[in-house]
Amino acid sequence: YPGAASAAVSGVNFEVAPGEFVALVGPSGGGKTTVLNALMGFLTPTEGSLLLPDRERVAFVGQEPGMISGTIADNVALGDPGANDARISDALRRAGAPDLDAARPVGDDGEGLSAGERRRVATARALLRIDAGAQILLLDEPTAGLDATAEATLLRSLRSSGVTVVVVSHRPAVLAEADRVVPIGVHEE
Repeated sequence: YPGAASAAVSGVNFEVAPGEFVALVGPSGGGKTTVLNALMGFLTPTEGSLLLPDRERVAFVGQEPGMISGTIADNVALGDPGANDARISDALRRAGAPDLDAARPVGDDGEGLSAGERRRVATARALLRIDAGAQILLLDEPTAGLDATAEATLLRSLRSSGVTVVVVSHRPAVLAEADRVVPIGVHEE
């Protein structure tokens, strides 16, 4: 980060195969979110390189997903503006949020939704983006705030989507689903 005394993250080296589900783990502040932000193009590495297919083919769910003023459906449809009500409802179901009312009002920055609900809405939006052709899904703690049933539903949806998934998580169910776990910010002494 500009002005920082040291690198936010170092020693990261991994490749992800098409369709692979990779979990990034490590201590708080170790750089996991920084790695996702660099993959999204929000940050530019000062050293090394990132090779990623066209970012237009990437769907992203951050820890604090952005929301627009409107309805839950309006926010989900940002993933694919051509999505009809049935596809929006299906995306919410696959995101572990079948009980969220798509017509429910949402204020700027997700006002009116809990943090867990915002994540589920953003995940449904990302699932629609995948349905529309995105091939890579980057997620930062997507199952935080979900009960075990909703978490299992979301993980099945991610796995069955066939896309490449890179997820930051500490949750045992997510780590068990991963093809591979990559430590970030863990240094052997």
